[in-house]
Amino acid sequence: ILFVEKEAKYRQLLPIADVLGVSIVSGGGWQATALIEDLANVLESDKSYSIFVLTDFDPTGYQISDDFRRRVQTHGINVERVERVGIEPGQIPQETLEAEKFRVPVENDNDREWLQKHGITDEFGDPAFGLELEAIGSRGSQAADFRRVVVDALEPHLDKDRRRNKDTNIETANVVAKGVDGLVDQITES
Repeated sequence: ILFVEKEAKYRQLLPIADVLGVSIVSGGGWQATALIEDLANVLESDKSYSIFVLTDFDPTGYQISDDFRRRVQTHGINVERVERVGIEPGQIPQETLEAEKFRVPVENDNDREWLQKHGITDEFGDPAFGLELEAIGSRGSQAADFRRVVVDALEPHLDKDRRRNKDTNIETANVVAKGVDGLVDQITES
């Protein structure tokens, strides 16, 4: 399951959900409580799940990721792992990073701590910047660039054999269906 903080970015990722064999859900930032409750109601309780989180690279994005992790466990979803997979400065080209980074407003100790640990440095070497998910892939071919970043982040966690078996089963079903359709056509033409 891939949880995406921003609705617009969620929509950009929908075309790759089936290809990757993952469910993609939009959390709308802090509004994820209802989503987590819905997941708890529909997911099989005897199965364990990996949940990947995609948020802004800023204090709020990290808080959303941490909060999501806590709430998933509180609602009794059997989770193997919850892992934040982006966005990170190393996932985008340096030119884009320089153009899209924003100065993180420091409003509390959490913001200061986050900047010291994660912040992108300014020209004086001071940690000051973050990134929004919109930093890449806002339209056109850039959406494909964004999907590539997400695929690259998720790929080490995907069960390729499971995906290959699913593809094989679908293709086998298509061949059988075509064969049956051909036989039906031959019978009805006779």
